Amino acid sequence: MRISSSIKATRYVLIDFSCSKSFTHNWTYLLEFGNFISRRDTAASVEYWINRAADERLGSNAGAPVHPFLLSPIYGYSKSKDFRKWLIDRFFERGLNLLNRDIKLRLLRGLFLRVATNYYTQAPLRFLKVRAKESEQLVLVFPSIDGLGLHFLERCLSEKIPISKIVIRTLQAETRGMFSVPNLSAFVENLILRWPGLDARIGYEVERVGEKLRMSSKINTQILWSPIPSSKEMISRKLQKSGPTKKIGFLGAARRLKGFEHLPRIIRETISSGSSFEFYVQLAAEEWEGYREILNDILEIGAQIIFLEGGCSDELLLKTISELDCLVLPYFVDEYKFAGSGLLFHAADFGVPVISMHGVGFDWDIKNFSIGVLCYSFKEISHQIRDLDDKDYKNSISKYNFTRNEITTKLLGLEN
Repeated sequence: MRISSSIKATRYVLIDFSCSKSFTHNWTYLLEFGNFISRRDTAASVEYWINRAADERLGSNAGAPVHPFLLSPIYGYSKSKDFRKWLIDRFFERGLNLLNRDIKLRLLRGLFLRVATNYYTQAPLRFLKVRAKESEQLVLVFPSIDGLGLHFLERCLSEKIPISKIVIRTLQAETRGMFSVPNLSAFVENLILRWPGLDARIGYEVERVGEKLRMSSKINTQILWSPIPSSKEMISRKLQKSGPTKKIGFLGAARRLKGFEHLPRIIRETISSGSSFEFYVQLAAEEWEGYREILNDILEIGAQIIFLEGGCSDELLLKTISELDCLVLPYFVDEYKFAGSGLLFHAADFGVPVISMHGVGFDWDIKNFSIGVLCYSFKEISHQIRDLDDKDYKNSISKYNFTRNEITTKLLGLEN
């Protein structure tokens, strides 16, 4: 589908200041949005500004110019509690030992922001100034934004760079380190209200977060649900395949808060029905206390279990999802009440239903679009896995994917 612009070609600059490999999902979102824009508006220009660490992962697949910039490792370290404790206790113990820790941290953050934001944002700012001289309409798209990104936008405003639209897919639920902003949504709103003529769209992935933003915001008409667009053709298939073995996935790098400790019980109770199952379990990228004991318990079950490395490639992860009959996300509700799941969108791309818990951040998607099952207890999960053949999710997941793309079109302002 091509949506032609009524004005001269728009340049979309997709930018992300993430510095560590733990934020690779941001780069995936960036690529999905870039590809979506290129498909919907063939006259538009798309470019990426990303941290150099992401260049190898994104650059070869982007299909558009990628401009990697360097974020010093100190930015990543600044998000570490151990680093901040060491810096405050050691660096400030002489001369500032009469001040309490909070005051020291505020002083350090203020100094760090003044120096670091100017340094980190120089190259993107120079780039935008060049594009502005070419009299192109500029649209900035952020997969998520934290303090550093907002300070970058402050510089754009103060230097009067003619940006016509800003799309922030989601505000980071929690910001840490030297670029922390105590009330992120209020900061964003204040920035937008001070920017004459700016068309700003703020997205949210979790409905209960969207409700809070809309209730307290003066710009609530610009706050939209922001799923990842569907970029793959859904595999047309029924849950009851010709083969007797059902493939069940517990994917996403294992973490305690993702309910990994419940996997042994879920798998045992599932295979007790006597049906044939094959389980795909992704291991941890970083182990925690008790992880090895849980893993050994899984190994002792004797079921058909295929393990994926915690840091496996996106290609392998997506291929595995595409072959599943069901994806199980047994997340702890308290930990995921306000958090979304990229795996939910990937599963929908391939027509795979999801089983998760009532109360997680993405339960609205599952319930509202009937793309899976929600459980009140972990014990229910095995029963729902065994009952997969009783439901056909093909039409509801197809509707969900269509809606994702329609909403993304609105968020990016690509409507006719």
